[in-house]
Amino acid sequence: MKWLFILLLVSFACETKRNSPPVPEIVEIPDSAHPKQVITIKARAIDPDGDYVSIRFDFGDGNISDYSEWVRSGSLVLFEKAYVAPGEYYVSVQARDFEGNHSLWSSGKTIRIE
Repeated sequence: MKWLFILLLVSFACETKRNSPPVPEIVEIPDSAHPKQVITIKARAIDPDGDYVSIRFDFGDGNISDYSEWVRSGSLVLFEKAYVAPGEYYVSVQARDFEGNHSLWSSGKTIRIE
């Protein structure tokens, strides 16, 4: 019985906290814009553990932004972008948390530049 108690103590002491990755989403993006028109894209990431998060955007034109500043989980992050060429662009976001966990890329949204 004494060994069982010691084994239980050791297993609880060795248990580590799981850290889940944040879940990013695009909150708002215009349906369309004109070439060289500056648009604002809003996104957020919710971290199940409540960690601070940072977001980056894949603009669908071959450019991926740097990560944003660290913000509280669930806070809006705004990026401005001006597309040069007409076309349809698929925009998605990725997030990381302060503990180093990275999300997958979010489902994206399409913007038409005409």
